[in-house]
Amino acid sequence: MINKKELWIVAAISLTFSAYAAPQKSITRTFNFKLPQIIEQADNTCRVELEDTIPNNIPGEPILPQFGASLNLPDGYEVEAVTLLRDKIQTILLTSQVEWGQLPFKPGDPPLLCDPDPLVYLARELYPANNALQWRCDPTDGSTLFSLSFAPLQYNPLEKTLLCSASVTAHITLTEKARAAIDPIQGLDLSASPLNPEERCDYLIISTSNLIAQATPPLTLPACSPPANNQVLLPSCSQSSGLMTTTQAWINQRVSAAFYRMHMRPGASNIC
Repeated sequence: MINKKELWIVAAISLTFSAYAAPQKSITRTFNFKLPQIIEQADNTCRVELEDTIPNNIPGEPILPQFGASLNLPDGYEVEAVTLLRDKIQTILLTSQVEWGQLPFKPGDPPLLCDPDPLVYLARELYPANNALQWRCDPTDGSTLFSLSFAPLQYNPLEKTLLCSASVTAHITLTEKARAAIDPIQGLDLSASPLNPEERCDYLIISTSNLIAQATPPLTLPACSPPANNQVLLPSCSQSSGLMTTTQAWINQRVSAAFYRMHMRPGASNIC
């Protein structure tokens, strides 16, 4: 029996995100608004209307105008945070409460009435809060569409006052999208690595740590299909737990240069 020299390389491969601090940039947009129109109603409530807005309708909560805007994000960036800055605020004293949203009902059915939410109408806090907003990002035709929605007006139910912002500035903080995993091999000098052994080997065997821990050299190669000399043995996915196809492709790509320096050629044999 011919004794063969074997060189074992443990491939400890993981996909991790780089721990660098992603550069940030921001987008600022300012929206201007006119004063709202207050419409008194027969049920001793008032309706608030504002140009270029639509009313929200949350059951039991004040119906206030809602403004929406959208823009395309720069390529390679995603939204990290959005803040609002309200400016040039004017206070309007109301004579009645702002109407509240009702429950939805089917056409032809009697309306489903609900009472005002006491957590809102008996609270001292403004409705909505200063930085209350909704935003989302959607991919569209190769770019990312950012959509923003907020209420330009704020209501104080206890004092029956309406705070009207003549301008609202949205500050959108962006960050670079997470980059792919850092390649642990790319750019490294392999001249002093086990891929360049001082003594020439007959086989270069590459494996994962969970497989190599159970193997005791010298390795008994499969009797059914012994590989030709100067071949590289790669564990197959079906016979090596934890080794995925992407891992094999990664190994083949990264050590191809070492194959030829060692006068070997990649082989397709399996370790059983």
